[in-house]
Amino acid sequence: MRSSSDGTIKTFATLRFRGDELNPGEVTQILRILPTLAYLKGQSFKVGERAGTETGKTGLWYFSTDKVIAGQNLHDHLMGLFSVIALDHFEELLKEARRPRAPGPVKTTYALRLMGRLAKLSSLIHRNSLVGTLTCFWYGEHGAKLPIIPRVVSMTLREVPINIETDFMTEEHHPRAEPLRA
Repeated sequence: MRSSSDGTIKTFATLRFRGDELNPGEVTQILRILPTLAYLKGQSFKVGERAGTETGKTGLWYFSTDKVIAGQNLHDHLMGLFSVIALDHFEELLKEARRPRAPGPVKTTYALRLMGRLAKLSSLIHRNSLVGTLTCFWYGEHGAKLPIIPRVVSMTLREVPINIETDFMTEEHHPRAEPLRA
């Protein structure tokens, strides 16, 4: 696997919603993208080609940028997902994020104006006691600089609420296996 100019070897982002009362079709209808995987609580789903099927212990709607967004720039993967979540107000949120801020605590007034998809997701999450999570995966070369989650993303998703998880690792913490030699 080759790394990019910034030392990234592999990166992608995922978005998932889970909960006993989750109807995956509702999330698909709001976001208008087909999930990578989705099932209702108690529904059988295919685990993999050789692994067979399992029954969902809770409902799940899951989307991964792994095979959808090209390139090894986490920002591209993250903003691709964020633009789907906040499509109705994406440009407005980005403009607000670029404004100079006064010293002191960061205010999230622009994120509180949940409208469009943000409002629909927020309502669905609260009404059905769902857990929303956006996860960022990044693996880089030894010494590569870790990526940063843009403030507009973290502040907006906190209001919905969609949790952000990061799984950032470099080769010094998890070295690639050496190729087998004859």
